[in-house]
Amino acid sequence: MDNNPESVNQDVQTSILIVEDELLVARQLAKKLSQLGYKITGIASSGQAALMAVFQDPPDLVLMDIVIKGEIDGIETARRIYESSKIPTIFLTAYCNEELVNRAQVAGCYGYMIKPTKPPELNAMIKVALNKHRDYMNLSSQEGQETNTGITTQEYIQKRMAVEEARANRNRQHIGIIILVIDQLDLVRKTYGFEAENVVFNQVLVHLNNVLRQTDFVYRNENDQILIFLPDCSLDNATNIAEKIRYDTYDLVVKYNDRQIWVSFSLGVDCYSGSEKIPLEEVIELAAAKSIQAQQNGGNRVVVKLRCHHSPHSLDDKP
Repeated sequence: MDNNPESVNQDVQTSILIVEDELLVARQLAKKLSQLGYKITGIASSGQAALMAVFQDPPDLVLMDIVIKGEIDGIETARRIYESSKIPTIFLTAYCNEELVNRAQVAGCYGYMIKPTKPPELNAMIKVALNKHRDYMNLSSQEGQETNTGITTQEYIQKRMAVEEARANRNRQHIGIIILVIDQLDLVRKTYGFEAENVVFNQVLVHLNNVLRQTDFVYRNENDQILIFLPDCSLDNATNIAEKIRYDTYDLVVKYNDRQIWVSFSLGVDCYSGSEKIPLEEVIELAAAKSIQAQQNGGNRVVVKLRCHHSPHSLDDKP
């Protein structure tokens, strides 16, 4: 395993679907976005085509022309996408009026731009929209959390697992799984109490949400572990991300009252693939076992669960 943090590509590309019925305009927009470093999942010319594209390869964001071909316009298409997939939309239009703005506000709209767009303004709008969406999703997930602890209930986690497992199977994708254990947690609890423990967890969760992708999910479970779901992420990429998270703790200092608390992480890594016929829940349990092994071996390390090719249930450990 390469432990050099400089070799880890933390900046996973944000994926964008373009919905535009003028092909030349769509291609020019795709070129701008590619030059800005974004991944284009596709170009759709109608609302129906956009809905199918989102189903087949869900993007992080949709750039939607309001006036498009087909039975439903861009605003109605965005509303259906948001209701089914919670994917945010930035609307593009050649003109602006109050009626369109009012309709757009209730259709998962996270931004509104007049064509033609300039790359710096477009880039800024995309980043703002994704940050707003992440903040909203974090607030929504708190519905499944116990007050003041940040612990996400098992019921909520299982619902999320079912959604992600179905999506991965449908799109033939992997889900990287990282289970993170804070090495100093018992010492913090014994020295400063449960309030300090919750402060440590909350600051770690904020840190992780800031460094991971918009599409990743981070939860504290009832076993004092942090679950990290990485949709469309291979085992190698999940391992690199885990190593980067571990390395970044050297600069992470948790402040509690007038104290400074340094923490390190033990991380277990595994990867779900529908082709291996191992349920996502079992993969999470395997990653959790590796995180405990990492801590028992001294902490501040990553342990990866590898499967032999001849049998999906034959396992090799890679520290």
